[in-house]
Amino acid sequence: MDEKIYSERRENHSYPESLKRTVVQEYLSTKASKAYLKRKYGISGITIINYWLKRYGGNDYLSPAQKVRVMPAKKTEETAELEKLRHRIRQLERELEDAKLLSEAYSLMIRRAEEELKIPIRKKYNTK
Repeated sequence: MDEKIYSERRENHSYPESLKRTVVQEYLSTKASKAYLKRKYGISGITIINYWLKRYGGNDYLSPAQKVRVMPAKKTEETAELEKLRHRIRQLERELEDAKLLSEAYSLMIRRAEEELKIPIRKKYNTK
């Protein structure tokens, strides 16, 4: 079968569709190296294999460095509103933390006053 593929290849480096799909399928299924496939099928360069993979094999074959970087979309009103809500949540979480610390400080102050002055300050709820 390899001989048939080699004989179909033209001198100007045009490759038959069947060869392209065979190389892509073999690369994706076996994870053989591109250099190995280049030698096995007599392909002129690895960049041609990369092009075929991009064209026929999707984006799964690329390493993270090779993947096309997508430009971030412009902020729409929805994303701007979402960002405002996230900012508001962070602000409310900080305020809640401050309120908890203040409550703990008041409780500690009352307890210290009760110990030093020997008088009850807190109301006792279970008395009749």
